[in-house]
Amino acid sequence: MVVVDHDNHDHLRTTKAGNPTLTEIDGISVHCVFQRLKNSAKFSQDRSKKTIGDNCPLVYALKGKDGLRTNVTAIKLLFDDFDHIAQEICAKIHGNFDCIVPVPSSFPLADCLANRLARRTGMPVYKSVFRKSKNHEAYGPIEPVFSMNPMSFDREDAKQLRNALKRMKKTPNEDYTAKYVGVGVRRHFDPLQIANNNIPAGQRPLLVDDLLATGETLVSAKKLLLNGGGAEPSMAVTWFSNV
Repeated sequence: MVVVDHDNHDHLRTTKAGNPTLTEIDGISVHCVFQRLKNSAKFSQDRSKKTIGDNCPLVYALKGKDGLRTNVTAIKLLFDDFDHIAQEICAKIHGNFDCIVPVPSSFPLADCLANRLARRTGMPVYKSVFRKSKNHEAYGPIEPVFSMNPMSFDREDAKQLRNALKRMKKTPNEDYTAKYVGVGVRRHFDPLQIANNNIPAGQRPLLVDDLLATGETLVSAKKLLLNGGGAEPSMAVTWFSNV
């Protein structure tokens, strides 16, 4: 069970103090509602205390992954300062977008955030613009390059690519998940595909995702929209920041 304690800052800042945060990713200003925090060095060195949930157990609990769960009380506590934080974000992104486009996830956290931003800004939401890549689509561009010339990659990247490709080829038709791909090589995979780009011509999209890790999902969304002749997104909002 993962609970919310506003006085505990081991993993996440859940109050308006320190929130929201801003990160620049490939020309996209990413505003994050809640700031994720690194474990202390002492905590990280104690393997017996390794935290389930990739240093942000609440995200996994909200998605019901890795055996983690949360409850209504914790979710209500998480929203104690949300209105204040969201108001600040909306003031910063005002005038920089014409519609809101959530990025797909295994749990509709991005859709939830998109709807809340839409109520505050009056902007329309276009859902199902993207879909998650299948594994074979995600590794399609990099697999032949790596197979033909693995020596062109440094040793660590080659190791991470080899492990990722081996795992993904076993389930080529499953949805791609970056969890099983080393952070250093995620840029080589395509996490998204266009599903139904019904954004009116010329409308600037605000991208919305649940979690900012490396930013590759947002970068992929930007490239897909530009390749389709759409307007370039310059803003994004996520629930949780990078670490």
